Amino acid sequence: MTTTRNSRRSLNGVVSANGTDKTITVVVERTYKHPRYGKFVRRKKKYLAHDEKNEASVGDKVEIVATRPLSKRKRWRLGQVLRQTVFGADAPVAAEMAEKTALETLEVTAPKRTQETAEPAPDSPEASDGGES
Repeated sequence: MTTTRNSRRSLNGVVSANGTDKTITVVVERTYKHPRYGKFVRRKKKYLAHDEKNEASVGDKVEIVATRPLSKRKRWRLGQVLRQTVFGADAPVAAEMAEKTALETLEVTAPKRTQETAEPAPDSPEASDGGES
């Protein structure tokens, strides 16, 4: 007699953190139509999932499966890695997921400086000596 496991609820999402041992944080995004206005709304939710072999890394698309409570917030386990991504490769991770250092953030947001090599016009106040004659 063969026994099969019960079908369990599964979700697909993107790994946003894997810093702790045997635990990953998965962001699952869902869209639904607003009941009154008809606009499609995006909602994101984070789930903690058990990753026994530490095989998922940040940016991977994974499937998580419902399981018994493993800790205070962990009620999911890693089912399978659907798509592996190398951080910074051709398949970019969403901007919300990418962890940027403060230096990179400053470089992106700071205005670029241009060197002014042109001399000021002769009739401008910068061109005069500053003294009155």
